[in-house]
Amino acid sequence: IWRPRDSIQEQHRLAAPHNATEVWGVAASPDGHLLAAGTNGGDVLFWKADTLEPAAPELMTGQHVFAVDFAPDSQRLVAARRHHDAQVWDIPGRRIVRTLWHPLYKSLTARYSPDGHHVAVGAQGAALIWEVDAAPSAAPLILPHAKDVPDLAWTPDGLRLVTACGDGRVRFWEAATGKALPLFLQHDREATSCDISPDGQWLATGSHDRTARVWDAVTGQPVSEPMEHPGRVRMVRFSPDGRQLATVCETGEVMLWDAFTGHALRDPFRHNAAGHSVVFTRDGRRLLSGADATQARVWELGPDGPSPAWLPVAAEKLAGVRLDEAGRMVPTVEGWKELEDEWRRNDSQETYTRLLRAILLPR
Repeated sequence: IWRPRDSIQEQHRLAAPHNATEVWGVAASPDGHLLAAGTNGGDVLFWKADTLEPAAPELMTGQHVFAVDFAPDSQRLVAARRHHDAQVWDIPGRRIVRTLWHPLYKSLTARYSPDGHHVAVGAQGAALIWEVDAAPSAAPLILPHAKDVPDLAWTPDGLRLVTACGDGRVRFWEAATGKALPLFLQHDREATSCDISPDGQWLATGSHDRTARVWDAVTGQPVSEPMEHPGRVRMVRFSPDGRQLATVCETGEVMLWDAFTGHALRDPFRHNAAGHSVVFTRDGRRLLSGADATQARVWELGPDGPSPAWLPVAAEKLAGVRLDEAGRMVPTVEGWKELEDEWRRNDSQETYTRLLRAILLPR
């Protein structure tokens, strides 16, 4: 039995400094205490995850910050900067631990390895992997690419790195050696983002072809239907339980999807400016996103969002009963053929089959 309700898009606007006009990278600390955002003014801003109050002071990197990521212990943060480097900061001490310099101009993204010992940086024409606590003179491992690397992701075991490239390819690498693995995925246009599900089974990708996709991370086979967007997809990120996918696109929409079926779970949240980044909070109940016009927003998801339009129809037909206008249970006369026709009008046969298997097969 479903109770209809409207979708309430509650948002919280987070304060940003006057010298910034764009919020790019966003991150949530693994311990659940902090939210962070990097701006084009060179600041990394912090807020308390529970109250959304500013957590002072900010870090002043001196350059446009494209991406930020917390270390697994939440005590350090890496900031990918516009010119030739990424900075590793000690958050409690507000000091730079190490500068990861390279000659490739922009650092477009940076992410910590699961064990916290390495940082991978995506740059113009390459991805680079540093051992964070190695000698400052230690050279990074270089993974050459044909074009820019705007995003990358580690597998949960830290053994492989996945990179999204401007040539449309999403590549897999052996993290210890930098060896390219045979498996790769292909978008029709530039691949802009990638993320691995927490269990390591699925890989999500986003592209300038206006789609996000979820793939089997071992075989490279598609898991869901392409998720269509009104503009180029800037970032994709899995929820902490791996069941949902958040995306943000250049037209400002922040969208929430069922990662397995590719269905939109609710109406989009909307910035009134170009979107750049999105991430789930650690409890999975909020989204943090960054956009132009100095917009850092927290969006409430909550447990009671609206059900997809097709789900009540499927539930009634599977149960064989429905509620009439007087609130009485009455048998449904439609059979399985009608259910199949209804589903095909809303989605593919493949996804329809998966729905039935999920409902009918014993667990």
